[in-house]
Amino acid sequence: MRLNKYLAQAGIGSRRACDRYIQEGRVAVNGGIQIQPAYQVEPTDVVTFDGSPVQPEDRLIYLQLYKPRGTLTTVRDPRGRETVMKWITDIKERIFPVGRLDYDSEGLLLFTNDGRITNILTHPRYEVLKTYRVYVSGQVNCRELEVLADGIVKNGRHYQAHSTKLIEHQKGFTIAEVVLNEGKKHEIRILFEGIGHPVLRLIRTKMGPITLDENLLPGEWRYLLKDEIKLLFERGGVSTDVNQ
Repeated sequence: MRLNKYLAQAGIGSRRACDRYIQEGRVAVNGGIQIQPAYQVEPTDVVTFDGSPVQPEDRLIYLQLYKPRGTLTTVRDPRGRETVMKWITDIKERIFPVGRLDYDSEGLLLFTNDGRITNILTHPRYEVLKTYRVYVSGQVNCRELEVLADGIVKNGRHYQAHSTKLIEHQKGFTIAEVVLNEGKKHEIRILFEGIGHPVLRLIRTKMGPITLDENLLPGEWRYLLKDEIKLLFERGGVSTDVNQ
């Protein structure tokens, strides 16, 4: 098995991330640094990542968390800040969050130890859409939302929503739905600031074919259903049997 695939199946990260870790010299085989992602791992090889032994997981894990605000989307933080791993309990396998969700944002966050799913959900070629419910200050009209779909430029970078929809007006704020197909850092916040309506609350409700479970409260999680996992693989054109 190729080294990058071996690491991905061990839950270290996506295949692309594992390529980077290998090239950064963080992976060793039989005690020696190995910088070739295509290196063929033999059953007798001992593979380590940052000095710790790794091996492909026997059980593949897929779950969704309602990420609360005020947590970092990372496995660990060198400054000791609270991460999303606080909420994932009773899982002995090493899993990791797929993609990112800002510190001040909340909602759907997927976790897995299957690098194939991470690749499907994060690689640009799959064009996985992400849907957000956005609460913004003031009364936003449809024309202003159209501006977001047309796109704005800030500091030389182009930001653009895939689509937008007005949900409702409340006293002092507006609720809208925004769909992104790329998701640059803070993109939705930057878009709404660009039309003079700062974001008050941002909830991711959908990622590809997976919808946030309405029964989950912030900090709660559940395993993905077999049908949901199948939809993810179909999104990537992968045919597989799901045995969870």
